[in-house]
Amino acid sequence: MYKITLYDENCWAACDGVISFFTEDLEDFQRLWFERERDDDTKARFLKSKAGEIVTDYYSHDPDLNIVQEDQNTTILTEKVFYVKNQTFTLENAYGCESKFYVKEGEIHYRWITFKDDFYRIASYSLKGDCLDDIEILWTSTINYGNQILEIDKKVDARRRPKEDFCENTTRTYCFKSMERYSDRSEWEQNAKIFMPDEMEYKILFADIVGEGG
Repeated sequence: MYKITLYDENCWAACDGVISFFTEDLEDFQRLWFERERDDDTKARFLKSKAGEIVTDYYSHDPDLNIVQEDQNTTILTEKVFYVKNQTFTLENAYGCESKFYVKEGEIHYRWITFKDDFYRIASYSLKGDCLDDIEILWTSTINYGNQILEIDKKVDARRRPKEDFCENTTRTYCFKSMERYSDRSEWEQNAKIFMPDEMEYKILFADIVGEGG
């Protein structure tokens, strides 16, 4: 498995940080991410790291922050799938401004993995009939304001429409997103046994929809 560590586009600009994404197919990740990422310098750093240099997207040359890393011995402790149906979530951008996000139906796929002796909970999702609030009871098609890790298929691309109009729209992550990194194995194993997503988990999970200022 590969870990890709990039600037977190969901952070307030004056308080930036990094976030990690995981994929089993680096070429597929590169293709999809390059189609969406607008900054050529960011792409160039990715390619240098992929070629074997220690290159980070942060103010450090710590190898742990190297953009592209591989672990051929990644293990999966367990996997869980959670389903959502006709649910509305409250999302927040980096400045605390709230948006309502409606999902007609969807799946959230979690894995608890090891990567180079570290312990992670990672997640991906696939949604259908999703849309963002616009004004009162009207909605707009989903937009990817944050990290460019979403594939959005807009059968209807519009604003101020009933949410039923977006029932064929889809949004999915094309990689796994790091949700939590654990300090030790026991904490990681315990979380895998008892975990259930809550309101805060959904805010973090769907943060790439509203991003920093969406």
